[in-house]
Amino acid sequence: MSARLVVGQLNLIASDLAATIAFYRLLGLTVEEIDLPGWRPHHASATMPDGFRLEFDSSAFARQWNPGFGGQAGNTGCVVFFSVEDREDVDRLFWKMTGAGYGSQKAPEDAFWGARYAIVEDPDGNGVGIMSRIDPARRHAPPPISDFAHYDERICSTLRWKDVVLPPSVTPADVDTLIFADMVRHWRKVARIVASALTICEARSIPLSAEVIAARIQELAETGRLEGAGNLTMWRHSEVRLPQK
Repeated sequence: MSARLVVGQLNLIASDLAATIAFYRLLGLTVEEIDLPGWRPHHASATMPDGFRLEFDSSAFARQWNPGFGGQAGNTGCVVFFSVEDREDVDRLFWKMTGAGYGSQKAPEDAFWGARYAIVEDPDGNGVGIMSRIDPARRHAPPPISDFAHYDERICSTLRWKDVVLPPSVTPADVDTLIFADMVRHWRKVARIVASALTICEARSIPLSAEVIAARIQELAETGRLEGAGNLTMWRHSEVRLPQK
């Protein structure tokens, strides 16, 4: 049975959350902030009379729930979320879309706010979320602020491919397959390619770390199999693409 899709939520990623909240409150929205220590700079929400939710997030928190978000510190953007009735529909639609070749930013996961969600990409790389109804019984404590508040300080790796020791079950060709599954002829952030490869690893129980995948991307660029721009050790500040003919 096909899931009935309804646009149920829009996440607005703000460079200055307090200023954004002030704007929307002046506009007439009732914006609720989280009454937890340290959370005010990172999240707030407004619910419309018809149930539509406008969520406000800092770029740091956006990377916590969406590892594929490619923005740098202070960058903005949005993710449109489609609501589905059942948690199983989240997984079914995620695998339908990724199986058709569309990119992934977040594999299906049970979120701390009580819903199950996933994020795929449209052809322009925009995040498109799929989220089940919130089940209050499935809510649990959010992650500590320290898990993501300084996320931008952990966006680089100095690991070189020559120093990588792969698990016996994984070959360099296997790693290349993961990377090239999301490669196109226009530029994409290294962080986005790493996140996409990790999604596949999680789904298939492939024991690889983000650092190993990033090291392989750098090796592929240095040997001409990919084109790179910027310092490829800085994942969110560099890009790669397929070689141009």
